[in-house]
Amino acid sequence: MFADIYTKEHDGRLPASWSDLQPYLDRPIDEVFYYILPTKRYAFLQQPLRLSPPYEGGLLIVTRRPFRESRLYQGYFGISRGLREPGRYIIYRTNAGSFEARYVEEAYIQRAFSGAGSLLPASDTEPERRHEREARWRSLLSWAA
Repeated sequence: MFADIYTKEHDGRLPASWSDLQPYLDRPIDEVFYYILPTKRYAFLQQPLRLSPPYEGGLLIVTRRPFRESRLYQGYFGISRGLREPGRYIIYRTNAGSFEARYVEEAYIQRAFSGAGSLLPASDTEPERRHEREARWRSLLSWAA
């Protein structure tokens, strides 16, 4: 992960913005990661937020608003696709010093931010994620059939 490289090259200092990580790429970050648009959908926190179990460490980056991640599950007729409960992706530094990315439920995020007196980053203005739209259409089509 780029944060590992950045931290090693900057005497343990954590990246504070997407521009800190841009030198490690040959194209703009949103172009490289076009599906997730990190600079628009994710926010760096001003100070790491202490996380509680099971994700112990310091939260660095969080998606700006909750969404429903897609998942595969075993159904009656084989493997099906659906959506998880609303949540967000987080990037955090573990107590051991490594960086991890996880999808966590929105309730966990709300608890983490309410107990610390920190404010969640402002929501993004990007359209609904493509996989959420597609899942909604699949659901409507299956009910109509």
